[in-house]
Amino acid sequence: MTKKGSSIFSLFILVNVIFISSGYFTIQSFAAGQSGTFTGSWVADGVRDSLSFGENRQASLFKFTGHVNLKDTVGGKKDFWSECIGLADSKTGSIARCVWRSLDDDEVYITLKGEKFAQGSKVTGEIIGGTGAAEGISGTLQFEWSSMSFQTHNNITTVGGYAKNLSGSFQLP
Repeated sequence: MTKKGSSIFSLFILVNVIFISSGYFTIQSFAAGQSGTFTGSWVADGVRDSLSFGENRQASLFKFTGHVNLKDTVGGKKDFWSECIGLADSKTGSIARCVWRSLDDDEVYITLKGEKFAQGSKVTGEIIGGTGAAEGISGTLQFEWSSMSFQTHNNITTVGGYAKNLSGSFQLP
């Protein structure tokens, strides 16, 4: 290699080292540093398995999936597919763990706590993390089950629910 070629190559290496160390080529999420509020609706259905837990009390495990449709974006996304599992107690209320998955496979992790698992029940939640564009997300949400249906056939109860007043706030790092 000639002295001139060696100098050009050294300059090329130096420029790349500067760009890389300065973060010029770092891939950043388009939603980094974003915060805001959101509103929307949530429709879900699934199954519930219950057992008698004393007089006039019932404990149930449930799993449901559905569609979250937001009017405002969360991390640049408006549509999510939801999956939740939880425990409902007719005396103490319900808790659930949910994953909202965007069409791009970014996930948002949510914990929920509510009153009885029934129509009119108020539910509050905490956004505790995510993946992809939602990595590090935090926030809160709330909704009320505006309609719910339960149908039992052969000891299996199917559950359907709709929340039209879903709202919350979020922050991304």
